[in-house]
Amino acid sequence: MTSYQSMKSKLEPLGLYRLDSGDVVDCELMAYAAGLDPMFEQFDVMEREAFIPTAESYGLSARERFLERERSELTAAQRRERLIALELGVQAEPTLEGFTQFLSDCGLESFSVSEYPTRQRFSLAIDDELTAGEKALMEQKLKNVMPVHLNLMVAYHDGSTVTL
Repeated sequence: MTSYQSMKSKLEPLGLYRLDSGDVVDCELMAYAAGLDPMFEQFDVMEREAFIPTAESYGLSARERFLERERSELTAAQRRERLIALELGVQAEPTLEGFTQFLSDCGLESFSVSEYPTRQRFSLAIDDELTAGEKALMEQKLKNVMPVHLNLMVAYHDGSTVTL
């Protein structure tokens, strides 16, 4: 139902106005509707983009920029899947492959992971160039998903290292 139809259906039972086609009040309602309908359409788009499962464009981009890097080369479905996994802070499975997938989902493109089971340690070499803010965000994400009994040594492209 358009805003014109909605307004007209609410005013007709009152009997206060003549709402015949072309009358002054009818024309005013059409003028209001001409301004309201585009706004309601934008509200629908904003509502859709506010939630990851229904977002299609700028909602995905904004969330990606907030959580990591924008990945516009992926399909909307792939982007949604990655963002949901990142928001939940879980890996697909608690394996080296699951951890590698998590790193890819975080937006890393060039990295290598080494596993040292006897030492209960992982080593992560990140070859992507990250800003200090991106490093801090990445370290927080890694802290959130790493099991407490495992140590993780992260070596960045610029030569800096950190142990989590």
